Amino acid sequence: MAKTNRQTGVHIEGLHELLRTMSKMSKEISEHARVGSTDLANRFLAMATAAASSPAETRAISAFKVYRDRVPKVGYSARASTGASGGARAGELFPGTEWGSGSLAQFPSRNRDGHFLYPTLRAQGEELALDWFDLVLGELTTDWNAGARRAA
Repeated sequence: MAKTNRQTGVHIEGLHELLRTMSKMSKEISEHARVGSTDLANRFLAMATAAASSPAETRAISAFKVYRDRVPKVGYSARASTGASGGARAGELFPGTEWGSGSLAQFPSRNRDGHFLYPTLRAQGEELALDWFDLVLGELTTDWNAGARRAA
């Protein structure tokens, strides 16, 4: 079952075995998984962007991008420009806007659960994971059925 994890996003038991199996099947399966995963990651990033409420949060989330992979993946380069005054890079701005600071006035109050990105992940992550499973299951079913027809 899918479970939200603050460090890595959504943890799915057996994912590595599934990806290893997919890599041994037709190239189309991996390609379709990449296309579908990119769409799901774009959906999540749009939700997280909408959840960003302050100018600093908006600048921090603007540094995030979608990575093309077989699983939905978003992230940022720590050196990415945010356009914030003072030239703060994403690696400097995002942690403060997401988890706050007990001593820096420019960041919201300290919050271990996050302010905009991780609450969105917790709220939407399981649904997005299930959408990903539907996508992959559809691809596997199509490939399996095509292989069975060829073998018959």
